[in-house]
Amino acid sequence: MPSASWFGARVARLPDPQPAPAPGLPLGVESVLAALPGVVAVSGPDDRVLWSSEPATAAGLVGGDRFLSAEVAAAVGQVRRDEVTREVEVTVPRGPLRTPTSHLRVRIASLPQSHCLVLAEDVSQEQRLDAVRRDFVANVSHELKTPVGALALLAEATQAAVDEPVEVTRFTARMQEEAKRLTSLVNDLIELSRLQRASPP
Repeated sequence: MPSASWFGARVARLPDPQPAPAPGLPLGVESVLAALPGVVAVSGPDDRVLWSSEPATAAGLVGGDRFLSAEVAAAVGQVRRDEVTREVEVTVPRGPLRTPTSHLRVRIASLPQSHCLVLAEDVSQEQRLDAVRRDFVANVSHELKTPVGALALLAEATQAAVDEPVEVTRFTARMQEEAKRLTSLVNDLIELSRLQRASPP
């Protein structure tokens, strides 16, 4: 009876099974595509997805053999027909356990035999940061109006009350408060500018 080691040796010499290439893709192309980073997909002559990277599904670009965004699907069809590279930006839904939506910058290029290469960059974080910056600037701009307007009114009141020391003292104290508030807002803007310069592109 053969020993256990004999069986182990025989099993060890069996060749590893090789994954079958994706239908419609030439042999070897899939391994090249897999080396591309990020969100990648390839469509065939019927505009259906023949191959896609795992991030393409995670980002919400691809579901099964189709593009989940009607805009991306339409652009893929256009590129297949006229072979002109296009770029679109779309917002697509994600799975229930992920961020509700992804904002993708998608570039579509023509490949031989009516295939298309689709490369996408998830710019959701960039979009969120831009929205936060816009909201912050809008809020600060609104807040700046209050101390600036108050200072103008207090300056007029102080000038009118030049012969009333008590009122002048009260108005100047208020002016100092508004000046501190204005300084705080300006410092916030300076800090935002510093963070923007320090953040990577």
